[in-house]
This record gives sequence, C-alpha cells and structure tokens, in this order.
Amino acid sequence: ADSPINIHVKLGPEAEKEAIALNALLTDACPGNDINLNTTQQPHVTMYLTSFTNTQAVEDSIKENVPTLLQTPSCDNNPMILTNFTVNGCYAMWNVVPNQCLQHISDAV
Repeated sequence: ADSPINIHVKLGPEAEKEAIALNALLTDACPGNDINLNTTQQPHVTMYLTSFTNTQAVEDSIKENVPTLLQTPSCDNNPMILTNFTVNGCYAMWNVVPNQCLQHISDAV
C-alpha cells in the first residue's frame, strides 16, 4: 500500500505562535474545524507531499540528502512571505514566496 510522506519545514517560534493564534480564531468562527494547531497538528511549510509505492527507496534517498539539508543556511535572513490564501479539501494554505533558504531545501529534496 502507498504511504504518504510529508517533507516540511517547521516554523520558528514567533511564526508558530501566530499560526496557532490564527487557528484559534478560525476554530471559534468555525466550530467544525478539525485542524487544531495547539494540540494535534503542527503549523509548517510543506516542501513535498505525496504517496510512494516504494517508501524504502524514498527513505534511503532522504537519508542520503541529510548532510546537504544540514548545510542549509539559516532562514533568519530569509523571512517567509505569505501571499494568497487557499482552501483545498480540509486544509487551509497560504502560498509562500520562494526564497533562497527554501529553494536550497527544495533542491536537496
């Protein structure tokens, strides 16, 4: 069976705090919201999300690229800029303007 793999970048403390606060406002406005960033899910920037039939080969490839990923420059000088907001299925997403840091990670993946 296919197994989904979500390669993502965790947000910094300030951005995570803001995302959790916004999620609380959305949950108050839409009580049926199943996404709870305060307890269940984690706010993040998805770099790649799909299902693979050969997950072992993908895991091996990711492990091979860990040294490259660890050389990623700090994103402190490359803030994430959010653009338009999209709702797709049960997910709410902002598009992120590509920057040097995210591009480096994307290229390694």
